[in-house]
Amino acid sequence: MKKYYNSTESGNIFLYVLIAIVLFASLTFVLSRGQGGNNKTVLDQATLQTTMQRLTNYVGDVSQAWVQMKDTGSDLGELDLTLPTAGGFNTAPTIHKLFHPDGGGVLYNDMNDELFRANATAPVGWKFVVVDADFSPSTATDFLMTYMNISEKLCAKINLSIRNDATIPDTTVNFANTFVAGSSPLTESACPDCKTSSSLCIEDASGIYAFYNMIEMR
Repeated sequence: MKKYYNSTESGNIFLYVLIAIVLFASLTFVLSRGQGGNNKTVLDQATLQTTMQRLTNYVGDVSQAWVQMKDTGSDLGELDLTLPTAGGFNTAPTIHKLFHPDGGGVLYNDMNDELFRANATAPVGWKFVVVDADFSPSTATDFLMTYMNISEKLCAKINLSIRNDATIPDTTVNFANTFVAGSSPLTESACPDCKTSSSLCIEDASGIYAFYNMIEMR
């Protein structure tokens, strides 16, 4: 025997199902909004980690190339930091040139990109100098590479990785003279933290951040 449902009962069932679907969709939306914020934070941290590693990997490449150059007879007094974009790049002798295939063979990349920098204001990107650090063992010059005008978030991330402290030390270092021109020494009085850190991200008096690396100290 067939059983029939009246239209009112069928309508109520449909209404209950519709309400359940709406409630489920609303709950899913709320949960996804909450998870979305967390996912974005995780994604931002992952991007920051990858970006930092690109910088530190390049430091490693330069350091390794310099070790190889020393093994073949170069010293800091002979090191030539002429960039591939300079007119005399291929002028002999090329064996002591960091970026020349005959020398260190480092692929030059200033990494002047919005991923790394705070803004496009020069000087920005990787800079290489031979300059004295007055806290090094002797008065001889030392080899530094520095990323100028790095972003604050990346700067803090680097310091957290290096010394488990995201604090960015304030300094009175003249970045342009020391890290770009190599005309002024890096002094302990201008940067006390520099004495105990061969790599560190620091801030100057104008609020610019720089990530320096002591490739060789002598």
